[in-house]
This record gives sequence, C-alpha cells and structure tokens, in this order.
Amino acid sequence: MPFSGVSDGTYLIGRKAPIRIVDQTVSAHHAELVVLGNRLYLADLGSTNGTFLLQHGRQKPFKEGYVTPEQIFIFGQYVCRIQDLIRKASTIIH
Repeated sequence: MPFSGVSDGTYLIGRKAPIRIVDQTVSAHHAELVVLGNRLYLADLGSTNGTFLLQHGRQKPFKEGYVTPEQIFIFGQYVCRIQDLIRKASTIIH
C-alpha cells in the first residue's frame, strides 16, 4: 500500500470531522477522501464555500474525482496538499 499507515476507507474532512480543519470557511463536514488501495477519491459534500483544485496558479471548482497526493486543494480558504490529509488520516483508527 503506497499510503503508509492509512487503511482503506472513507475519511470525512471538515471543522467537525475526523480529518479536522480549524478554519471558519470550512464546513463542518466539507468533503470526504476515499482511500482504496493505491487510489484516492475526493468529493465535496455540498460545502458552503466550495472545494477548489489549485492548478497552474488558478483555482478550479472541484466536485469529485480521483486525486494524487501532490495535488493542492482549497477547502473554503484553507489550502493544503492531499498528502497532508493522508498524514492526518493515518492517525485515525478506522
């Protein structure tokens, strides 16, 4: 498994979620990250301020799709790489 310490499963992302992001622009349950073997799937859960892919210096609205650890996303106004979310997921007992 390429994502050391992360079990296959669905991980919620948000202010009141197991992958916690402390930022008022992030919804309580903003998005979910699905880990399945060597694949990662990210889906916005109808968040208030949206999820965006940062690509070539531009923000592109993102609803759902397969992602890679190196990609940079914006949740509300919180910016992070998918690998940062994977690191947080590795601390969750699933």
